[in-house]
Amino acid sequence: MTSIEWLSRSIGVFCLLIIIGLLLVYFALKMIKSQTLKEPMKWSKTDLLDYLFALIASVMTYLFAMLNFVSPVLASASIGLLGSLLLKKHDKAIFAGSFLGMAEAAVFGVGGFLVAALIMSLVFVLTKTLFQGVGGKLGTVAFSGAVLAYFIFDLTPLSSINLSIKDSVFIIIAAIAGAVLTRVLSEYKEIGVVKTSSIIGLIFVIIFDYQNFSISPYIAIVGFGGSFVGMSDKVRMKNRFVVGFGGLIFGVIYYLSLSRFVGFGGKLGTIAFVSSIITIGLFSLLEKRKTITLGG
Repeated sequence: MTSIEWLSRSIGVFCLLIIIGLLLVYFALKMIKSQTLKEPMKWSKTDLLDYLFALIASVMTYLFAMLNFVSPVLASASIGLLGSLLLKKHDKAIFAGSFLGMAEAAVFGVGGFLVAALIMSLVFVLTKTLFQGVGGKLGTVAFSGAVLAYFIFDLTPLSSINLSIKDSVFIIIAAIAGAVLTRVLSEYKEIGVVKTSSIIGLIFVIIFDYQNFSISPYIAIVGFGGSFVGMSDKVRMKNRFVVGFGGLIFGVIYYLSLSRFVGFGGKLGTIAFVSSIITIGLFSLLEKRKTITLGG
């Protein structure tokens, strides 16, 4: 949808988005091939609890944001942090649910959101073994529920957002900062990635969300979204430079896709997932090429 929109605006950007899409498909299929389940999945008590906690977290986050108690980013980061502190075994399910809860009530209403939440919780459990250690996976799970609800109920996204090229620089810087800071903090005494991302999200909200300059809320949003890239494990993204590159891609894709699926929970995580897959794939290819060159 984003690439089609840009076709009439800029051929260069259209081609860039097509390349990003092709890279995503190629690297994602390579990962799936190495992780395909060989045995049928059996539901355990942990899976059932994950399903329930994801569902509850999504509803709680949605209610907090819908009733205007706090901003969606603050609601998600707070629920994620509480989950990592109180229910560490289920913190990823809770965090995934909180991403869907960032959805706008004006788009989903009650019925649409509940369907999205039920789907999202199921997808979380069914995809546990896929794309492990890839940043943004939890948000993509949340987005899957939102998109399916979009097709079922024919929902209408919010009005598109327009930011200038100058604004994009700040957006990209925030994305890189969110990603790198998350990696740095997660390395300190091995703090869990859910807790780390939640803390970074809260920091961005506190600093930027309630400032007066026009794009400050978007800086908070993008900083939180960039932190999802930083959640990628060290096996996937080996150093801070790689994480920062992933944050850069996140910032670019976020800016280019501003007008699509506005108000949908999980969009940030999906962009982070796309950015992480491409970053991991590209640096893996570079590493292999370097090894072959040195070996030759």
